[in-house]
Amino acid sequence: MIVLLAVVLCCFVFQSMGLAQSLLAEAQPPRPDIVLIQFGGYTGPVSCRPFGSCNWYEWENSGIEQEIRAVAAELGQSILVRGYSGYFVRHYSPITNKEELGLEDALKDMDWAKAHWPGTQYIVASGSQGSIFSHLLVAANPDVVFRYLIDLDGLCGAWNMVLQDFEKMVVPTDPERYRYVTEKIKPYLRADLCVPKTVSGIPGTRHTFADLIPWHVTYNLEVRPAFVSHNRPYPPDTPCKPTGFLSLGKTSAWRNSR
Repeated sequence: MIVLLAVVLCCFVFQSMGLAQSLLAEAQPPRPDIVLIQFGGYTGPVSCRPFGSCNWYEWENSGIEQEIRAVAAELGQSILVRGYSGYFVRHYSPITNKEELGLEDALKDMDWAKAHWPGTQYIVASGSQGSIFSHLLVAANPDVVFRYLIDLDGLCGAWNMVLQDFEKMVVPTDPERYRYVTEKIKPYLRADLCVPKTVSGIPGTRHTFADLIPWHVTYNLEVRPAFVSHNRPYPPDTPCKPTGFLSLGKTSAWRNSR
């Protein structure tokens, strides 16, 4: 009875929001020189069902956002910041007691931005398991050159639980409603997406989807604390230097693409 009630409640929460529209299309802000897209990580309790649907965007005014804003200001360029939770679709989070945007919103905003803002540069940043969704956004837009893809201690954990609950508890409530996002990332809706694999040409290493960088990313910055152990070929004393972005940003092609 309790499980049934939870499922019904879940379905109501998702269905009641209707088909998500691009918020950029609604607002139509002036074209910025730079768009910074940020994804939050897994911020909800493990008891949350569908798993991951309690996640919320906790990166507002983050340190990395402040650093990027500072670089943009130094270069005399305008910047628009867009934030999304680390989940597939727009949903209500009991943690923040409000509606949270998801990957679907980011994809639709990208569709609108590509059509209306020629010459805008894109930076995508995420932390923890939010890296899965930032990498999904990038992979779903091969026609865009992303200037930076920034992973702050990027992880690929809990993907199976998030995907399984989304496909079994959310999509069946209204398949047409969720067709857009499922079609956009269809090649990546796989249970083995986060299973470490050996990459061809790189012997002795094992990587997950969140470790792989698409060809249309100019720079990838991986920032991680030295004490965290990942399946990555980094020395154990790798320092965490977020200020490294500043020096790289100052020498980037921004100066020549204004």
